[in-house]
Amino acid sequence: MLRTTLLIAALTIAGCAAQTNDWLIVPSKRAGPITASTTRADLVRLFGAANVTEGETNIGDSGPLPCTRVFAKRPDSSLTIIWGENQRNKKIGAIEFCWETTNSTCRWHIADGVGFGTTLKTLEKMNGRPFKIRGFGWDFGGQISSWEGGRLEAWQTPCGNVGLSLNPTAAAMESTAYGSVMGDAEFLSSKPELQKLDPAISRIEFSFGEQRGCTGARP
Repeated sequence: MLRTTLLIAALTIAGCAAQTNDWLIVPSKRAGPITASTTRADLVRLFGAANVTEGETNIGDSGPLPCTRVFAKRPDSSLTIIWGENQRNKKIGAIEFCWETTNSTCRWHIADGVGFGTTLKTLEKMNGRPFKIRGFGWDFGGQISSWEGGRLEAWQTPCGNVGLSLNPTAAAMESTAYGSVMGDAEFLSSKPELQKLDPAISRIEFSFGEQRGCTGARP
């Protein structure tokens, strides 16, 4: 009887630990305690009813779109959740992190400390080779479009995807280097002008994909 009681207690503690928010984005698997099967009711259970609200958002050239926000009044912790088509409150389509933050402060991050403020040069080193980035100054400006077969391509799979956008500092935007990498075009991160600007992550998006044949929700 004692052994059974201890086993139940251990399983309960493990279950609670699994729900702990560590602010970690694990590509194709989870964002903190949020997994592919998380519903709006789950968000309320995980974060508290007072911290889960409704709103509207714009993603790229789409919008305004209805969304669910978590920690809407805390820019360094907030989540903007877009639900799948015809799956409102039931299946997550995409998650935007710290959407309204005005600086590089955001508690959400990927492994190895990658998060808001991580620079192009750091990402290039982690990737093991140059990657492609879209020109600045438009809806998809600064978005990384391809890891070019590098190590960070593991962040983009049929089971899920982490999308990053970079932006230079306000001062760097006044330079001639910035003007040469603007617009609807793709550039390699090794381009001298981009190396000089060394833009940093200013946007992180996350999606789960179709989840067919994918492994468990936690690493």
